[in-house]
Amino acid sequence: MAQLATLLVCTWMFSLSAADQQVTATPSGDATLPCQAPADTPTDLKLLKWSRPDVSSGYVYFHRDGRLLKEYQHSSYRGRVELSDPEMRNRDVSVVLRNISNSDAGKYECLVSIKSEQTSRQYVRLTVTDEGHKGDTPAGNKRARIGKVKNTAGGGNKNGYVGLALCVVSALVL
Repeated sequence: MAQLATLLVCTWMFSLSAADQQVTATPSGDATLPCQAPADTPTDLKLLKWSRPDVSSGYVYFHRDGRLLKEYQHSSYRGRVELSDPEMRNRDVSVVLRNISNSDAGKYECLVSIKSEQTSRQYVRLTVTDEGHKGDTPAGNKRARIGKVKNTAGGGNKNGYVGLALCVVSALVL
């Protein structure tokens, strides 16, 4: 019985650690969608895909073998998405989405694959709203309205796998 309870608690903790990050942006502004690679980049990076589950064809951003492949990018994102740090220092594979519109709101998936075959998936939920942003940015300065990141993951490891592994081991020991 203790094993089952421990396993249930572990599953709940894992779901919290894998929760979507929340980003809020304003129309016509820019938003940074955060994502971290599982290992050093860019030399280890094999594939970086940003997508939206509700967009059936094309990607938000598609980077393979050291370059952006625009032919795989959905037409509504062409010219509006770029890496936050083109050198991908500190494993940062976040993207900046420019000229936000209400249709950009939704869930985004960041998939990172590195040469060691390790893959990481992270999710970001973008909310587009005018609320709370009136008068707090200089007139005409759209860059000042970059989306604010609120991590709702509940702390812990970004991918949650270390915590999950410890919980499973604990459940087996009990």
